[in-house]
Amino acid sequence: MDDIILRLENISKSYRNNVALRSMSVSIQRGEIYGVVGENGAGKSTLIRIIMGLCKPTTGTIELFGNTNPKAVNQQRARIGYIPDVCALYPNMTAEENLEIRCVEWGILKKNIQEILNLVCLSDVGKKVSQYSLGMKQRLSFAIALLGNPEFLVLDEPTNGLDPMGIIELREILVNLNRRKHTTILISSHILNELHQMATQYMFISHGKLIECISSEKLSKKCSRHLLLQVTDIEKTIVLLEQVLHTENYELCPNNSIRLYAYIDQPDKVSLLLNQNGVGIKQLSSEGDDLETYYMRLIRSEV
Repeated sequence: MDDIILRLENISKSYRNNVALRSMSVSIQRGEIYGVVGENGAGKSTLIRIIMGLCKPTTGTIELFGNTNPKAVNQQRARIGYIPDVCALYPNMTAEENLEIRCVEWGILKKNIQEILNLVCLSDVGKKVSQYSLGMKQRLSFAIALLGNPEFLVLDEPTNGLDPMGIIELREILVNLNRRKHTTILISSHILNELHQMATQYMFISHGKLIECISSEKLSKKCSRHLLLQVTDIEKTIVLLEQVLHTENYELCPNNSIRLYAYIDQPDKVSLLLNQNGVGIKQLSSEGDDLETYYMRLIRSEV
């Protein structure tokens, strides 16, 4: 079975003179949780709408579950659960009735409605949706997305209206679905710290362009606190780190610099050692970002 469930090739989208997406190519791997990060107007919602078939790309091709024919791709979207940024609900119905009518509309069996309502903590709520808080409506939207046991969940700002406890509960549900059912998830959110606690892959988007796609493991390493060393003699520096400071906790970077993850609070000791051994120091600085700072650095590097 192919591990790639979605491929976008050179996807662009323009609205008259406004370019929303610029030649975006990306592959979504089965079983991963993708956090889509971008400023307002970056193109996150446009990307999601194209994935869901709610708007057509100006250029480019879509492959979904191995299908590229537009008709087949549209049929395969039945395997996707979707939460839009604004979800249409039936206000004069209960949560259970909302799910039942969706099942009728979509031709889905009603067998797991109570299980889904339990999952989103709406099983004991008998009142009509018109009396719901914004957070409860968001929970119901999530319940609708879970109808039909989707293999792929696409969520556009699903934490809107949720209080901190609701955000934590949603995160636990998503992580549990991913681990238990291997459900692939793509989620956009402006709460970057929340994404950081569940995403396994990140897509950084700005001004309609995909800046970077990176695993959480690599991102964590990039964001970890470290001493950034740029020196006149890389080989000698490595020998000193290993034989004098007795550490191999460093990384040699492509730009001929060293990330030292040891002695973070002792830069003077590192500097003194290098100077005493004739190694010139071009840069020695303490580095490390949170997710938001990392994204801002990426944007600035693109300007």
